[in-house]
Amino acid sequence: MLLEALHGELHSHLAVLKNELVDLINRDYNDFVRLSTQLMDVDSAVLRMLTPLQELQGKLVTMRDGVNS
Repeated sequence: MLLEALHGELHSHLAVLKNELVDLINRDYNDFVRLSTQLMDVDSAVLRMLTPLQELQGKLVTMRDGVNS
């Protein structure tokens, strides 16, 4: 009987935890989606800056080589 009671309590607790998890996901879903969108925006910003930064790096290397020689 003791094991059956423990099983019942654990089963009830599991159901409560599952409901809380669903509530958390539903509550924070918009933030999660927004974060994903922001990360994609960061990727596109990095790609836009890549070529100008590479050009600047090349100019700096040329200047450094000129100073060192």
